[in-house]
Amino acid sequence: MTPLIFPDRREENPCHVESAELVVGIPSLNEADSIQLPTAKADEGLRRFFPEMKSVIINCDNASPDLTREAFLQVPTETPKIYLSTPEGISGKGNNLLNLFQRSLELGAKGIVVVDADVQSIKPEWIRNLGQPLFNGYDFVAPVYVRHRHEWTISNNIVYPMTRCLYGRRVREPMGGDFAISEHLANMLIDQTWAEHATGFGVNTWITTLAVVNGLPICQSFLGGPRVHKAKDPPSHLLPVFSDNCGTLFSLMETYQDQWNDLRWSKPIPTFGLDEDPILEPKEMHLRPRDSLEGFKEGFLHFEGVWKQILHQDVFMKIWEIQDLALETFEFPHLLWALTLYDYAVAFRRETVPRETCLESLMPLYFGRVCSGARSTENMDIREVEVYSEEQCRVFEETKPWLTRIWNEQSSTDEPATSR
Repeated sequence: MTPLIFPDRREENPCHVESAELVVGIPSLNEADSIQLPTAKADEGLRRFFPEMKSVIINCDNASPDLTREAFLQVPTETPKIYLSTPEGISGKGNNLLNLFQRSLELGAKGIVVVDADVQSIKPEWIRNLGQPLFNGYDFVAPVYVRHRHEWTISNNIVYPMTRCLYGRRVREPMGGDFAISEHLANMLIDQTWAEHATGFGVNTWITTLAVVNGLPICQSFLGGPRVHKAKDPPSHLLPVFSDNCGTLFSLMETYQDQWNDLRWSKPIPTFGLDEDPILEPKEMHLRPRDSLEGFKEGFLHFEGVWKQILHQDVFMKIWEIQDLALETFEFPHLLWALTLYDYAVAFRRETVPRETCLESLMPLYFGRVCSGARSTENMDIREVEVYSEEQCRVFEETKPWLTRIWNEQSSTDEPATSR
């Protein structure tokens, strides 16, 4: 038997569940005011779509002090529930999921569906759409959401184009918090040495990448509408999410460099659920590109010296030039953004500056890209925005030979960027 990863884990199993074929896991930290909804919808989904299957809902928590445990256990469900927590002092979403995966395997689960505790748009059909492919030969099921045209996220700008470019599979939401894995993949994950940032918010990027590079059968499933989650304090929440996902992305590039070095172009993966539910238009967002532009320009005050160390001089000069553009004309082009991320990946690997500084200094540049994307797509509908996103990804794939070259060279400054 595999030793317990967290020997001092806490568990409450009021229904004395000893085995289960299908587990729905809900990772949490201080979600007492939101966990009731996903718990109730998970119960309904299990009853409606997997009635013959022995199931359990597990709240994998980080010893939340805000009564998350009580809120979860008090939800009236027909499906039995287990409260599971990492020991006090051990936090991180990745640690929550690691705890969940091991407990699920102990129960004999063949499939594990994960939904976030703060998601407010969840429907019972999510459990069906994520769970069913596991029993049809797939080891990993990623979500597909309808995104607002102005939702220029870390996934859209960094993780999706980079993972697609690197590993050759078009997993549209590699950071998606709602996903499903098979018993086989759960065992693989348990046996891995987890990347540092993967124990936190980088866990979804890490799981997606491992599923792809190991050649497992993967697919994605449409969840029927826009994803809505509880609002969080942006400044305090964004930096750890940003750093953990970018840190995971860059760390895995080194681990799996032999897999991506010679790989060119990408191919789609099977997508399910598109014909089962109506496509709902996202609610209008209150966009503030001026704030993103200011965040980009403020980066020069704090990180100009760092950028000069990390970026090829031609890339830095082009970024220097666009800082003077007004909002109405501001553009951070696809090509410049791709080359910026390539330089950052190399700098992270070589520790040109301390890695945490490297990740923190990338954020203002990301703000510039967010502003540019919002401006470029302000008059587009969601389908036209997806075409714009595809154009970005094609630029990444077309310029990948340059990434491969600077990754393998002693120095990334041997040749000017204008020859790329």
